[in-house]
Amino acid sequence: MQAITSATVAEMEDFVSLAAHDLRSPIANVKTLADLIREDFVDMGDGKLEMLGMIEEISTRALALVSDVMALAAAANARSDLRNFDLRALCEDILVTLDPARLHVVTVPQLHLNADYIAIQIILRNLIDNALKHSKAERTALEISVTAQGPHRIEVTVKDDGTGFADPALAFLDGGALGVDSGFGLLGIRRLVRARGGVISAVSPSSGRGAEVQFQLPGQILPNMQAVGALATTLDAAVSEGATAR
Repeated sequence: MQAITSATVAEMEDFVSLAAHDLRSPIANVKTLADLIREDFVDMGDGKLEMLGMIEEISTRALALVSDVMALAAAANARSDLRNFDLRALCEDILVTLDPARLHVVTVPQLHLNADYIAIQIILRNLIDNALKHSKAERTALEISVTAQGPHRIEVTVKDDGTGFADPALAFLDGGALGVDSGFGLLGIRRLVRARGGVISAVSPSSGRGAEVQFQLPGQILPNMQAVGALATTLDAAVSEGATAR
């Protein structure tokens, strides 16, 4: 029964991922057509210009929703990839696509980690994207920090000065208004963190503004760029132990 259930869930996830991917093109085409019509549109005061704006807004939201669904599917299928990497370089790669004009201020420490590269990349990309997307300010400040939680575990904190969560205590819990207010991206990273034997939570910063998300995963802060012998094997065991504990 477990094998049948796992196969069924995997098949459903693949279908959702493919369906979401196929929906992106027609939705994007609708938005493009609305943009083209707006270029030479003469406003006659009959409400058609407002309707064009509604089409563009609905298309934009639909594309965001499809992207969130695809992020959820990617998080479910992401493989583990333990390696040494530069945290700042990873964040720079993420910001190339999320903030190409560098309108926002993102502070990242110069650290080298040995941890699950793919998982941390997906999590940080979604958290940064969520902070920038929901911020009402033209210039948002984000601060990313990492602390050691024992010999083979790290805690990553992403703090921003945006609008924050309506209820941080519910942000990463089942149910609530998460699917409506925050999309499937947060659900996906919560699922990914748990699958890697970690935990994730959201709090209100002491400043009273913005949001602060913390997640823990197996890993270690490296003293330098040199590989730490046998560390990957140790972390593999830690991941397996976390999965068994669940």
